Amino acid sequence: MMFVSEQIKSYENQSVYSYNTYMPSYNAASEIKPLACIRHSSLGGIYVVKDVNNDKLYLLDSNGSEVNFMFRGQFGPASEEEAKSLHRILMRMQIKSTARPRAKVEDPEKIRDQFKTYLEDLGEKNPAAAKGFEVFWKKLIDMAGDQPGDSWGMRDSKKNGLNPVLKINSKKTGKSVNLAHFFGGNKDRTEMSIIVVKAHLPQESFGLFPNKKTCYGAGDSVDIKYEELLNGVGEKYLNCFKAILKP
Repeated sequence: MMFVSEQIKSYENQSVYSYNTYMPSYNAASEIKPLACIRHSSLGGIYVVKDVNNDKLYLLDSNGSEVNFMFRGQFGPASEEEAKSLHRILMRMQIKSTARPRAKVEDPEKIRDQFKTYLEDLGEKNPAAAKGFEVFWKKLIDMAGDQPGDSWGMRDSKKNGLNPVLKINSKKTGKSVNLAHFFGGNKDRTEMSIIVVKAHLPQESFGLFPNKKTCYGAGDSVDIKYEELLNGVGEKYLNCFKAILKP
């Protein structure tokens, strides 16, 4: 990927470039649009229009500094020669307006290390609980796929610390989104809290998560004793997630 400076040089090397592209032809001040090159009629300053809000203009000067003016009637179109001095500012604005934000890439090995730490901490509090959850989680990952950062991850919160998260690909966007959170609680707790995002929960599974509107109203939850994760109760939830995760 080219840096902004490299992209600007690329634009400058193109032989077919017309400043008229960025100089809208307007007869009235009310026609001033973003990316227009304009000139202050009395002060003589030249600017690129960043934004327009009623009669207020948000402008960038040739140094890239932002200045604001009222009353659009003070401005007229900049000449082609004047617009040339704003070339770099225009290029930067165009690149920023079309650039897509880079998605945050999670390190799979870091996620695995965090999960290992989570199990070790849980084991110090309750060895049987750690073993039960490890077996239950492995079955979940066998269904979801072992792709840290995509099919599952670790979420760090101030309140609960590190906790595993099961993920699913959104049918609307195709992106990986959170499906369920698994909270172990403190050392005296004998239960695992599972919070599922209700938007992904089929109606026939509503009864499996009796605690409604948790996680700021976006999820439903259930508290399961660790030993139950390995018996028929745990199987009910595995079957629920299997139905959600199926292609």
